[in-house]
Amino acid sequence: AGAAARCAVEAGQPIQPGLVALGYASDQGIELRAAALDGADSAWVLTTIWAVTDRVEGIETRLFAPFAHVFDSAGARVLIVDGAAVPGYDWQVGDCHVHRMAFNLPEGGARPYTLQVGQYDALAGLNVVFVDPDSGAFTPLVVLPLSLP
Repeated sequence: AGAAARCAVEAGQPIQPGLVALGYASDQGIELRAAALDGADSAWVLTTIWAVTDRVEGIETRLFAPFAHVFDSAGARVLIVDGAAVPGYDWQVGDCHVHRMAFNLPEGGARPYTLQVGQYDALAGLNVVFVDPDSGAFTPLVVLPLSLP
């Protein structure tokens, strides 16, 4: 589920153990600040922290939902995990939305797995596009530097 709180995770600042700072901005006023992965064997919980950096025009009529795609070592997508949707009117500048998505890995998959995350605007039917902070490339899927054994 998603929960909004004043954003204590500032871009480029040290954060709590287990969280990896990311800093992927978008033109929708949403920034992927951090992510963490916890679990063992096949049961996992992915935590993502999304900061609200701007209130773009029409945000009140949007419905944002985080998602994660799990890919096996051959590059095949083996799982899609959907997070709780949050209406745009609940996205206030300075807030962070923390989403925890629980999932089970498929049995017998080609390990190791990789994770990619994004935000989907259900009312517009579009993925939010992010900017890679290192390359400047545009992407609807952020490859997380977290690994699933």
